[in-house]
Amino acid sequence: MNELGLKPEDVIVDLHVVRIALQLGITQGSNRKNLEKQLMEQIDPKDWGKAGMAICFLGRETCRPTKPKCEECVMVKVCAHTKTL
Repeated sequence: MNELGLKPEDVIVDLHVVRIALQLGITQGSNRKNLEKQLMEQIDPKDWGKAGMAICFLGRETCRPTKPKCEECVMVKVCAHTKTL
């Protein structure tokens, strides 16, 4: 829908989004529907499509499950995970 320029109905919550949202500390729990709801409450509806894709891309390219590139991450200053390292 995002690529077609249509209004998103929700925030995508794939494996990367689940992992990154938890690591950033912007969601809690493990139920995808609850995580989606938490994200939708925090993100302006007009940004749902772009935000979901941005979080997903961050998880695929920078915040890898193994060997994360924290030194390159644009979210490192607000990341709950890096504060515990």
